[in-house]
Amino acid sequence: MSSCTSTSQCTDGKVCVNGTCVACTSTTQCLGGHVCVSGVCQACTSNTQCLSGQTCINGSCQGLIPCTSTTLCPLGQICFNGICQVPIPCTSTTLCPLGSTCINGICQIPSVVSFWAWWVWLIIIILIIIVVFVIILAIYRYR
Repeated sequence: MSSCTSTSQCTDGKVCVNGTCVACTSTTQCLGGHVCVSGVCQACTSNTQCLSGQTCINGSCQGLIPCTSTTLCPLGQICFNGICQVPIPCTSTTLCPLGSTCINGICQIPSVVSFWAWWVWLIIIILIIIVVFVIILAIYRYR
């Protein structure tokens, strides 16, 4: 058994527990969307191997697990906009899966709240422009 400070230092599908690389006992110990099968973290082969609400996509369990911090996510995932996500490195959104965006070098699911907030601001700006235009027309009409 080799010593470690994080699971990323372990090999052969092992995980770091109390400073030692050991066989996994739970999928939540595995990094990068892998699953624990017979004590070894490995790529998933079916949706049934993934945690509830996740789907096996290209050997990685991915899905919408709600979270409020990264500590609530499976190892190797990050909490972004309330959803646990496997960080996929990227340099451009074109390299990300459909529906995700390249943010700070990682493919992430954009926030629905941010999306709607953007639309709300757009509508407010349009309404302000319309009100200003109506006021200007009223001033010129009653001159």
